[in-house]
Amino acid sequence: MKRLALLLLLSASASACGAPRRHPEELEREAYARKLVEREKVQNSFRLASSYDVRFETGFSGIGYDPIEDMQAKAFRWIGQHSFVRLRPHGTKDMSLTIYGWVDVKTIHTKPAVTAYIDGQIIADMVVGDDGGFALVGTAPGDLLAGKTWVLLEIDVSSVGWHWFDPPALMVANINHFDWSEAP
Repeated sequence: MKRLALLLLLSASASACGAPRRHPEELEREAYARKLVEREKVQNSFRLASSYDVRFETGFSGIGYDPIEDMQAKAFRWIGQHSFVRLRPHGTKDMSLTIYGWVDVKTIHTKPAVTAYIDGQIIADMVVGDDGGFALVGTAPGDLLAGKTWVLLEIDVSSVGWHWFDPPALMVANINHFDWSEAP
């Protein structure tokens, strides 16, 4: 049933991606998927799934779980040195961005900076803590978003990179929470 909830959620969000306006059936489908996600207690996955306003693009793994196969456990997505997300603005309204994650500082032997850019403008940045944790919290101003159907979020992790010809399966940085919503 949990897999069905995620499949319904993903199908609802994928169908919503192309249209600038939302149709009533689309809204009903999303509401149904949200109720199913709550009933099955897989909200952790829901926060990391693509939706009408958020499309995870290159640089992200699929959603993983710790422990593996426990969909109610901690959900995360591995990220690369440069990871991209398409975000849908809400007209000229300021939008809040919140991303929590972790970098394996023991493996890379350094504490990198993590930076979030929207259309090239820095929205939030920080050097990860001693435990590797980071929290990117910022606001995208409405004037940056005005008149755009989509904007591009780039998440950069400094000190994480490999020669382009020989990339290993990077599993040194991840996100475990993502929120894009109208600023209060």
